[in-house]
Amino acid sequence: MRPLGKMLKIKPDLIENSNTIHTLGQPKFGNTGMIIDAGPEVTEFKLGQKILFKKFTPSEEDGNRFGYIHEEDVLGLMFSEN
Repeated sequence: MRPLGKMLKIKPDLIENSNTIHTLGQPKFGNTGMIIDAGPEVTEFKLGQKILFKKFTPSEEDGNRFGYIHEEDVLGLMFSEN
């Protein structure tokens, strides 16, 4: 499914901390991830950028977890120190 308007499709990062409580065996996702698709009206971001975003509700497509957020729900860009 492709996002419309100013929506972003994200692949959220999985929290792998052993102290994290999982609800009913569901994986827990953080608030960082990568943009993997964008609606035609998105102007601020590019595919492949790692971002920090507000809460989202994950959805599943073909066995993979994704999220859909509004462009204005992005809080910042993540950069590696390399």
